[in-house]
Amino acid sequence: MPTDHFLSEENDGQETPSSINPKEASAFIIKRAREVVNNLAVSRGHGNPPFLAKDIAACIGIKDILCADLGELDGMLVRCAHSYIIKVNVNHHEVRRNFSCAHEIGHILLDELDQQFAGSDTDWRGGTRITGNEKERLCNIAAAELIMPAPVFGKYLTDFGLSIDSLERLASIFKVSIQAAAIRVQEMSPDCCRVIRWKRWRRSRSQGFIKDRSKEPARQTYVRDPSPLLKAYESNSTVKSFKCFKINNTSKRCLMESKGFGRDKMRYVLSLVLFDQ
Repeated sequence: MPTDHFLSEENDGQETPSSINPKEASAFIIKRAREVVNNLAVSRGHGNPPFLAKDIAACIGIKDILCADLGELDGMLVRCAHSYIIKVNVNHHEVRRNFSCAHEIGHILLDELDQQFAGSDTDWRGGTRITGNEKERLCNIAAAELIMPAPVFGKYLTDFGLSIDSLERLASIFKVSIQAAAIRVQEMSPDCCRVIRWKRWRRSRSQGFIKDRSKEPARQTYVRDPSPLLKAYESNSTVKSFKCFKINNTSKRCLMESKGFGRDKMRYVLSLVLFDQ
């Protein structure tokens, strides 16, 4: 794919403001990520996926990417006198390490922002304007833009169409997890959609599914067995069904495509809800 699919932006000559808010920080991160990916595309002579984080790191002068046992951590950025060392968790899958590395590159881009606004009233380190959680969100934005750049990812999404099967194809081509591809699709799709991850859940007299990572499982939507979710969980095929969702306080019957991923205790079901179909 030619490099002209990438977006380039230039300084408009205006003075840099003395402080910045999260929205402006997000715009800066996306702009810098696209610049970095453009440089990578130029250096290798094409703009085709995958965009591996190790290649992106090399493009900005980061040579040391180490795999180490980091326990529960996904990755770590070590700031040296004149460079950086990125560590990723050796126990994680390759695609997860790829995203973790890209996330740490996001921290490097935030460091650039720190330097740009040094001496301003914005305390990046202390989090008076940008909190720790906000920094992590910005780094995830950077990671997505680095390894799934919007202009290229959007073209592939248009070519493949919106479906649960296209998520697998996109994940494979861009070397990311199914979940990372699903989040990117949800962000970028021109069609209104929602991605839901379901996990198995047992109640006193039944089994079923609730949304994964729920903070209050007892109050979550519970889908009792048997269901299309169970059919997807027990097979490797896409299962189509219809489910009612509330949209602007109105109940709407929507097409939902579901498929099971993972193995054994790590198995889960991913559903793509298509609100416009």
